[in-house]
Amino acid sequence: MTKFTAYAVDLNGTALARYDLAAPDKESAEREARQYLEQHPVIEVWSDDHRRVARLVRK
Repeated sequence: MTKFTAYAVDLNGTALARYDLAAPDKESAEREARQYLEQHPVIEVWSDDHRRVARLVRK
């Protein structure tokens, strides 16, 4: 099973926070990470094999 991590980053790409996601697939991980957009301008979701799955930007 792949593990997913969400990183809250600023607009320069500096990580501000890290969240471990309990999601079975990348679509679920992206949905779960959206909750952090209220607190941070950008959330990047990464898989445990070091691949960026999604980059979510608050509007």
